[in-house]
Amino acid sequence: EFCRNRHPLDGLEFRKGDAESLPFEDNSFDAVLNVESSHCYGSIGTFFGEVYRVLKPEGSFLYADFRPTEDVNGVSSRLAEAGFVIRENEDITRNVLAALEQDSATKQKWISGLAENHIQPTLQIFAATSGTKLYKDFQQDALRYFRFRTEKP
Repeated sequence: EFCRNRHPLDGLEFRKGDAESLPFEDNSFDAVLNVESSHCYGSIGTFFGEVYRVLKPEGSFLYADFRPTEDVNGVSSRLAEAGFVIRENEDITRNVLAALEQDSATKQKWISGLAENHIQPTLQIFAATSGTKLYKDFQQDALRYFRFRTEKP
């Protein structure tokens, strides 16, 4: 309801759903975009299978997220297992880290000004502000941030 009220555009629709069981018909979309959420899904392979199912032939799946460094190659394998052809695969960890460094003070200011004290540490972790474990994991190469452009043949 919030999204519909905030973005009242003709033809734009918002649905609540489950990434591992997408509420759409087969071959419904020309493109699917997923940014920075799949690391929370129970089964990345199931999610990729669902994206493949709802994409039209020659449809694009544009995907960006982070994973533990040792799991990044597994993401490529799972995309291929789902049937996708990988057109681009780029490690963007350095760019993300630079953006986090640049925005950290602003994020910390917003969090301290808008959130109650008890929730501020959680929001700082979520925002990966300087000094948080998430920030340090990117800095120390424990986490890698990548982007893919894939296609359903």
